[in-house]
Amino acid sequence: MRARMKNSKIGHRIISWFLSADDQLKAKFFRDQLALRSAMPYLVNGSHRNTLVRWLEEIRRQTPCISQLKEEFTNSPQFIILEAYVWAEYNYGDGIVPALQFFLEACRTTTHENANGLPPYMLLIASRLVSWICSDSGAKAKNIPVQLFDDFSQIFEDAGAPSARIRTYFWKALLGLYHPTNPNPDFALKHAESFSRIQPHTKRFSSGLLRLYLDAAQLCIQQEKYTQASRLMLIAKDILPDRRPSNSKDIPSEKGNQDVPPTVNDIHGSLLPT
Repeated sequence: MRARMKNSKIGHRIISWFLSADDQLKAKFFRDQLALRSAMPYLVNGSHRNTLVRWLEEIRRQTPCISQLKEEFTNSPQFIILEAYVWAEYNYGDGIVPALQFFLEACRTTTHENANGLPPYMLLIASRLVSWICSDSGAKAKNIPVQLFDDFSQIFEDAGAPSARIRTYFWKALLGLYHPTNPNPDFALKHAESFSRIQPHTKRFSSGLLRLYLDAAQLCIQQEKYTQASRLMLIAKDILPDRRPSNSKDIPSEKGNQDVPPTVNDIHGSLLPT
């Protein structure tokens, strides 16, 4: 399939059309997720990576996207282009390694968007990359160069607004379990300890967190870190829904919840799986 895409020259035709299009057509193309998803596999296999880098850089500098609202930033041209590229590279190109390389190159490009850290739309794409890396029990992670893996993992360190950091740190903790040469449960334990300090009535069930803590506990047992494993399992137990009937007087009022800060299970921006 990849050879047919390359030999079809469709990628070259797309570039030629783009160069002859007016600004209005270009803007419409960049905001058409279906069109870009259809075109991107041909652009990836047609070796047009440098052209896509220029498109992305130009758009990010001209119209920065720093919106915190998912319904807004997922319609931005920079999100659509970047997401379509890493998706096409992963599914139709050379896989997760060049997808990570392209993403990190975009992260390092200095624009108004990332003057104060990565914008939310890039963190959302990063979280999808983590999901791909950790699928199939982390089989893909073993093929990622260690330095590339570490550089990607580092972007989740203190990423986002303070109230969102425990959510973004989830992905660093998950990556730690699948490190190519040194699987590490310590990040998951750090996340679990932060979660355990959240007020009980603000916690909600998350199968994603439960899997993270139990998988980390299993890794601790394999590494003979039994104290850490016990702590992770204790916190994981606290995540499970309470099936006991509760009285209405035990339920915090709506007014009482108005000042509750965002918690680990506030999935605004889809930075944490439910």
